[in-house]
Amino acid sequence: MADKWCDYAVCAVRYSDNPKHVDQVQVRKDNGDTFGSPTQWSRNTAVVEIESGTDVITIYKDSNGKWKKGAKVNVVKVNGTRYLRTDRDATAADNLGSLPTF
Repeated sequence: MADKWCDYAVCAVRYSDNPKHVDQVQVRKDNGDTFGSPTQWSRNTAVVEIESGTDVITIYKDSNGKWKKGAKVNVVKVNGTRYLRTDRDATAADNLGSLPTF
């Protein structure tokens, strides 16, 4: 990792009782050549940050333990409800790919 990929990267997710609804995300600040320590954002905080212009992506570790760039995280509004998605599909569910849970 040499150039900054984003403002923050989601590295893990926690779902509510409904597996289609994210409760919290674990994010790391992109420092350019490293990622900061993980912090937790509520679902609402993630929505507010993204809607206010914070650039957020997903990241995952490869088999060598190095961070790999995932997909951009978007907020998609479906029937008045905002969802966190790595695609712009209008499905009424959060979708951040296959990130680990915490």
